[in-house]
Amino acid sequence: METYLLKFSACLFVFWLVYVLFLERQNMHRLKRFYLLSVLILALVIPTLTITEYIEPVIATSETAPVFFPMELVLEDVTIEEAPFFNLETTLWLIYGFGVLMFASRFIVNLIKMQRRISKNDNIKKRSFIYVLLHENTIPHSFFRYIFFNKTRYESDNIPKEVLLHEETHARQLHSLDIIILEVLQVIFWFHPLIYILKHHVKLNHEFLADQAVLEQGTDTKVYQHILLQFSSNTQNHQLSSAINYSSIKKRFTVMKTQTSKTRVWLSTVLVLPIIAILFYSFAERVEVIQEKEKLQNNSIVAQEKPLTEKEISAYNAWAKKIHSESTKLSDDATFYPPINEQDFIKFSEIYKRMSTQQEDQSIEFPFPGLVVKDSEQEKATAKQVEEYNAWAKKINTAMAKASANNGKIKEYPIVKQRDLDKYKHIYNIMTDEQKKTAAAFPQGPPPPPPAKPQNTTTIKPVEILIKKDNSIILNDMPVEFADLANVAIKINKDLTIEERRDFAFASVLIEYNDSLSFAQKVQEELRNADIWSSSIGYLENQEKSGLPSKHFNLYAGLTLEEAKIEKEKSLKEYKNRDTIVKSPWKVTMGSATYIEPKDTQLKQGPIEINGVNYYFTQQNGKTTYFDKYGKTVDINKIPPPPPIPNNATPEQEAKMKKATDAYMKANPDKVGTATTTEGEVLEVIEIPDDLQGTIAINGETFYYTTSHGKTTYYNSYGTEVKMDNLPPPPPAPESTLDFIIRMAKTNAKFFNEGKSISSDKAIDLLKKNPKLNVNAQKTDTKEPLIYISKKPILIGVNGKIGEQN
Repeated sequence: METYLLKFSACLFVFWLVYVLFLERQNMHRLKRFYLLSVLILALVIPTLTITEYIEPVIATSETAPVFFPMELVLEDVTIEEAPFFNLETTLWLIYGFGVLMFASRFIVNLIKMQRRISKNDNIKKRSFIYVLLHENTIPHSFFRYIFFNKTRYESDNIPKEVLLHEETHARQLHSLDIIILEVLQVIFWFHPLIYILKHHVKLNHEFLADQAVLEQGTDTKVYQHILLQFSSNTQNHQLSSAINYSSIKKRFTVMKTQTSKTRVWLSTVLVLPIIAILFYSFAERVEVIQEKEKLQNNSIVAQEKPLTEKEISAYNAWAKKIHSESTKLSDDATFYPPINEQDFIKFSEIYKRMSTQQEDQSIEFPFPGLVVKDSEQEKATAKQVEEYNAWAKKINTAMAKASANNGKIKEYPIVKQRDLDKYKHIYNIMTDEQKKTAAAFPQGPPPPPPAKPQNTTTIKPVEILIKKDNSIILNDMPVEFADLANVAIKINKDLTIEERRDFAFASVLIEYNDSLSFAQKVQEELRNADIWSSSIGYLENQEKSGLPSKHFNLYAGLTLEEAKIEKEKSLKEYKNRDTIVKSPWKVTMGSATYIEPKDTQLKQGPIEINGVNYYFTQQNGKTTYFDKYGKTVDINKIPPPPPIPNNATPEQEAKMKKATDAYMKANPDKVGTATTTEGEVLEVIEIPDDLQGTIAINGETFYYTTSHGKTTYYNSYGTEVKMDNLPPPPPAPESTLDFIIRMAKTNAKFFNEGKSISSDKAIDLLKKNPKLNVNAQKTDTKEPLIYISKKPILIGVNGKIGEQN
């Protein structure tokens, strides 16, 4: 765009300069009108034209051929900074757009005003013109066929016929059309001063044309000039119309007296033509096109068919004689040649090639032996050339093979000079078939690098599900019906293929209530219909205690597909390299790797029925603790036997209580004996332990209890029975040091033992062997917590500095 504006401005400036210097004051106004409009078009068009030049390909010799060296391409990661929106270019375009908008609005407003003046005032049709009578005091002016007069002056016949003829000339010659064209160009090139200057010249030339028309009707020049002074104005601005302007009166009076001969008009026209040609060749775009090889060959064939003339042979002999006289033979194999003209070389080479044997014998020897070979001559490499070629080709082929063996790195390939390549390629080309059979193979260049694989930027989105107590589903913070779960889950990662969703999509399912576990498993099965084959179930309470987001347990959430593939390969490699697969925290299912907690660290809890009585249990690290419904810890070995079956029990109750009795007897054979009834029947009986009574401390108070038939009664220190139905369940077991280390390992924490960095597996192994080790955690709220392990107590200074007690 900048180049076009510069060329456009230069052309317009030259055309304007020619007009001011040679045409403006001449009395040839029709030619000037044509010139002013034409140069605007030429200035717009010339920079867009193209001059095509056809050139012949240059023959590159060993002396003129360029030398190329292989270069190693170094790729570096470059941070691409996004360009700010309001830079210099954007600001200039905004200013330009604002100017176009302003000038276009002004142009449209002037057209609307002109239309209203015509429609709201009296119109009188006179021949092919329409007079518009205005109430305001204004000078006569015209717009196309509409001529505007002051109504009072017109009706009182105070407007001279010269003024009427002047304005009718404007309307008849369509001067308003020129002004409209210039107004449109002014909207586009509102910033260009030459547009305003040329617009002034066009309007002034319109006045010259109107004046000329009036004077040609026989009007006296002095009388007409006096009338112009009366009807001229310098205050009113007529943008779209042609009006008598006072500022141009003096120049118009001068031009009225000027007489221009036809010879001068003809010379002025002739002067413009070379200027247009110069501007065309100076500012048109040039494109060089190399002639096609086939076309050159066809031209060569035609030239060969045409016999040489004596003039051509004489010119060749003169050229060859001059080259021989200016050449100096340095040795048998080397000659110093003078500078030669390339076109002469091509011309006389073609003449020499077209010579017959007789003409060649009678002519001077070609000055450059070996550069021109006739089609009739049989080419053949000399023994010396073959020997040189073989030595070079074997050297290059050996180096190429060595580079290929080293994975084909670009810097390993040999550097070959272009001059040597051209030389030995020429020797190989002139070898006969027999010579090529015994010669070394021509070296082949290194293979091109493989095309870069397109990067997949698709991001894997997490699937986070919360199951409320009423088994309602919240998917990524939005409620979803179970029937719509699969369809909605597919849309989350809709950009992934089915196989990609099966491999990388992961769903974390959290439940608020223990009874929702079976429903959560149904949710997992439904997710498989959405091709989400990897998922986990956890308790919301545990997730909130850990402080980790649910997507933390998803390996691939937030990664691109390419990054996820790399992470998967890395995870599987770590899985294979572990010493024992049993201890691996990775579970590979359906082609995906999912991190799960080791079984001995998972917390299990829930209700359990023993001997017909409901208990609550917690299990972690292989240890199970039982609680009764009042929150009291229960020794499993001292659980009382089930009560006897009452006589009024229903069949279902009898079967259930008998099952509990049989289970207790099987688990406690030492507490089963026999007894004989009065009728002599021998029955199995359960021994009631003596220790089913005693004291117990609950919430800081001591209570007395008795247990009979599976029922425990509590009494306070005053002997009053106390109801224990509202006792809260026992708090969960505190997190052990080992559990804490395992949890930190999942957060990419860094571990140190006695000040030395160790792996997370090593840290877990140390705590398993010695649970009494001292552990201190720092920066646990960051992405990389620091965990220090030591046998000695760890001291923390005022500034948080870690140290060990001596």
